[in-house]
Amino acid sequence: MPPGTTSRACSTRTRRCTVGSAEERVLALVRLDGRLVSTTPAPLGAKFTRTPVQVGQQAPRVHTQTLTDVGGNAKAIDTRVPPATDMLKDDLYDVLG
Repeated sequence: MPPGTTSRACSTRTRRCTVGSAEERVLALVRLDGRLVSTTPAPLGAKFTRTPVQVGQQAPRVHTQTLTDVGGNAKAIDTRVPPATDMLKDDLYDVLG
């Protein structure tokens, strides 16, 4: 969208349709310049191969990018303004132990 323009939803509606045993999907239908435009339906929800951790269980160990991985460009891995560079020095995998 060009800078300075705004967009707003005038109304929302939800419908639940059952078509066979297909997975649930979500889509948006909007009126744009007098015509109806639709997004591509996207799957709703996530499929897990394992159940998420429960309260009190140890968090899964995952690798995160560091400042070294991105050549010192903190904006490449952090959306904060200003970037929290102190939190980007270490890989989470190493910090959690």
